[in-house]
Amino acid sequence: TPATGPPPPPESAGEGRGRGTPFGFGQTLDTDDWRIEALEIVRGAAAWDLLREASRFNDPAPENREYVLVNLAATYTGDAEEDISGFSFRITGSSGQADRTAFLVTIEPELRATLRADGQTSGWVAFEVATDETRLILMFDPGFSFDDASRRYLALEPDASVIPDWDALPVETRLGRSRADPAPPGDTVTSGAWEVTVVEAVRGEVALQSVIEANSFNDPPPEDNEFILVRIRARNVSRADVPADIGVSAFRLTGAEAVLYTSPAVVDPDPRLDFVLFPGGSAEGWLTFQSRLTDSGLMVRFAPISVDEDDIRFLAIDPDAGVPSPPDPLVEPTDVGVEAENPVPLGDTAATDGWEIQVLEVVRGDDALKMATEASQFNDPPDSDMEYVQVRVRVRDVSDSTAFRSISVFSFKILGDRANIWDPPFMTQPAPVLSADLYPGGVAEGWMTLQAGEGETGLRLLYESFFDFDGSSRRYLALE
Repeated sequence: TPATGPPPPPESAGEGRGRGTPFGFGQTLDTDDWRIEALEIVRGAAAWDLLREASRFNDPAPENREYVLVNLAATYTGDAEEDISGFSFRITGSSGQADRTAFLVTIEPELRATLRADGQTSGWVAFEVATDETRLILMFDPGFSFDDASRRYLALEPDASVIPDWDALPVETRLGRSRADPAPPGDTVTSGAWEVTVVEAVRGEVALQSVIEANSFNDPPPEDNEFILVRIRARNVSRADVPADIGVSAFRLTGAEAVLYTSPAVVDPDPRLDFVLFPGGSAEGWLTFQSRLTDSGLMVRFAPISVDEDDIRFLAIDPDAGVPSPPDPLVEPTDVGVEAENPVPLGDTAATDGWEIQVLEVVRGDDALKMATEASQFNDPPDSDMEYVQVRVRVRDVSDSTAFRSISVFSFKILGDRANIWDPPFMTQPAPVLSADLYPGGVAEGWMTLQAGEGETGLRLLYESFFDFDGSSRRYLALE
């Protein structure tokens, strides 16, 4: 697409509050505090030529994508002090995708300034869009407010107005509302503002190689775990014409072992699922999950921003996915360990109305300190007259909840013969760490670093639920 010069005489402008009524091509975007003009727009091969000259480290746009350069003039008319840069803008168009500024060295001068009243600046901003994107519109979000009412829109092309086909957006379905009955592979679920489909899943050695190739700093999964790559298609089906984010935070993996896995800290293969979409806009991208090698019946849990259980959907990866409801109750709670003077014997299991807990191993003193320093060089030694106590426990969720429940070191304390209840120190725990999100029947094992008085005897592990207001969940387990 050839470069364009200064915009032609202004067309009639909208009020700029939405994609359907942007400030017209050639008009000034006007808010209470800002005036923004598009001075020049360069797209396609011409934009890449300029960016290639700007830095040899700039990469060409990915396949079916191209760069758009916009030269902007900005005047701050407020009475305070405000920053403006490329991060104040997104670009959108006919696809409904709202693209951020491109991560590259743009041409000089770059738009970046801090302005006071009547301060002016100008500079270039670089975006990356689909090659078939039309009706380009600039979205201005002053001060990164994320306030729908403060956003303004400016047409970058003649007749650039986008009005969703509201009648074509689907109504919400009930498909995939439980782990027992997830949406079959390839089927689509809807929840609130989103329509979501699992397009493809890759696991094992192929997934591992793809993750390593995505970034050389990506680590392989822990022992006895594997990566699962899932390609997901998402479409914004909201009835409110505002942009919404979709990405890794809305998705997690679970399976027959009733563990809700935490997503690994890796760079996902391209294209990764990390988009901002307007109603009608759709996009596809990869997410990286990991699971135990022994787990089966894997499914993706989709949870939009709402925390309402009715909004959660499950999408099967494996054809046999589907977790039957466990018996109620899984185990009967017992009174063993209710009293500090009569703890659960070392190695035996405590049973509350929500958890089974068993102490598997205890390490203290110099050996515990060594484990802490090996876990992280930034872990400090214990305070004077204190010592670390490393405890490995096995936990099982035996509740009747339909939602997952969390357990970690912060559910535990230590009590000894000094009659002090010692809180856990804030530090990196030895691996594998006790930190799990489990559905009923789910089991996890891990270490946690606790502390007690140096040489203290009669150590007992104290478990208590975060939301226990009457002490009914409290259990004491002997550590020696």
